[in-house]
Order: sequence, then C-alpha cells, then structure tokens
Amino acid sequence: QTVLIRLQRVGWVNAQKILAEAAPIGANRSGTFKWQTPADLPPGDDYSVTVMAENGLSDTSELFKLTAGKTPVNKLSLDSLPKGGDKWTPGSKVVIRWSYAGDPGPNVKVALIKMDEGAVTVLAPSVPTGSGGKGSMEWTVLPLKPGTDYYIGIVSNTNAFFQDKGKSPVAIGASK
Repeated sequence: QTVLIRLQRVGWVNAQKILAEAAPIGANRSGTFKWQTPADLPPGDDYSVTVMAENGLSDTSELFKLTAGKTPVNKLSLDSLPKGGDKWTPGSKVVIRWSYAGDPGPNVKVALIKMDEGAVTVLAPSVPTGSGGKGSMEWTVLPLKPGTDYYIGIVSNTNAFFQDKGKSPVAIGASK
C-alpha cells in the first residue's frame, strides 16, 4: 500500500504541491518520508502536510513554519497599503503596491477580501507582476457593502505559494 503526501500553504488562496504520489506506507502501517524543501517556495508560517491513504483516510499536520534557505528569499508581499484605519470612498482611486523576489511568475491576481463574510472581490484577475522587484496597480473603489474589515490580497497566477494578504484592514464607506 502507498500514501499520497501533499504540502499546502493555507492563505486566502490555498496552494498545494504533491510531494509524493505513491510513498510506501511502511511496516505495521507506520512510515517516514524524507523530502527536500522545494527551493522556489517562499517562507511562511502557514504550511501543513497531508498524508492520504488509498482508501481515502487522511491526516493533516499542524501548521508549521518554512524558513528561507536561499538568498534572495522568494516572496511576494504587499507594500504599505493600507496602513490601517484607511477609509476608501466608492469612486476614489487608490494605488496598490507590492514587492517580490524570486520568480512569482509574469502575472498576479489582486483581490479585496471581506473577512467577516469570506467574500472575495477580484480587483484584477491578471496584472503584470512588475519589474525590478516592484509592482503596482491603480484601482477605482467600487460601490461595495460598507464595512471596516476589507483586506487586500495578492497571489501569483502561476504559483499560488506566492501570496500575501494585507496586515491591516481598510474601511469602505457608503456610496455618495
């Protein structure tokens, strides 16, 4: 018998990578599996591993931290916006900025996440990642449900392990 072993990064977008499709289950249904951390993964404290048997039974590890072993560190992260306490008015323009290192791919998706509902509004499904380690886009604030718990999210279109969610919420006011 064998097991499937999968690495995941839990974020506003869940990323998955198969580490082994058919690892031996081991003697007495107990085994070990050594794996090399893929060099292209960005660091983070939101990784887990799932082991799934052929009969569908599975177990998932607690979240663990993956640290960077290479320089430069592979990453995709939002820069400074929002600062927290920002209030955006529908119709106004805001600039969303990010930085990256490594190769997150040529395009990213930028979204607005309303945490209390888990709702995701895609602001741009595919915008160029940028150049020289920096990227940005301008967005006209939509007339959304007013709230104080909106977060900006960014994710690579080709490798969802490259993602970030703003640390501070932004408020969106009522339409004028």
